Amino acid sequence: MNLLKNYPSPLKLNLGCHFKKLDGFVNVDFDKEVKPEVVWDLNKMPWPFKAGSVDYINGDGVLEHLGYLDPVFAELSRILKVGGEAYFSVPYVTNAYSISLMNYTKWHNHTHIGFIHDSFDRLCEINGMEVYKRQIAFARPYQWLGLQWLFNKIPGIYNHFFLFSYPAHELRVWVRKKEQVKKKEFHN
Repeated sequence: MNLLKNYPSPLKLNLGCHFKKLDGFVNVDFDKEVKPEVVWDLNKMPWPFKAGSVDYINGDGVLEHLGYLDPVFAELSRILKVGGEAYFSVPYVTNAYSISLMNYTKWHNHTHIGFIHDSFDRLCEINGMEVYKRQIAFARPYQWLGLQWLFNKIPGIYNHFFLFSYPAHELRVWVRKKEQVKKKEFHN
């Protein structure tokens, strides 16, 4: 199934766009009320995009709302071109939103409520992708003190010793597809 027959190249997707639609992107969301170009539940596999057809994916605040990330990353790998890139921002484990999701997840069965600096490394590795840049983002006071710069230089030490003393706001991750991998099938 390929719903994107008439969209120009390079193909850029904005996954889980909600009301943050981006110009020049094919906006994708499960909620038809936000009027995306493609209405699709990203928990339903396979996604309606041709293998190796996507140049860039934006996923700002979407991954924490999805179910298991193994099939999600397999789909990202399937639809991205070799050399294609993706950007994701997700709440860091210390984000107040992550903590509030703990109660929400009990009733809605989400599996991811907060992330740390290396949360995506294994998922990328097994799917022929690499994290080529990451940033732990903090609220302004910590940025002004230089703590964001420092903790991004030593993320392991930050997570071990400073995680709850200086709570991070979000994790920003840039991913690149390195190679084609064997097809993994996930069905709902």
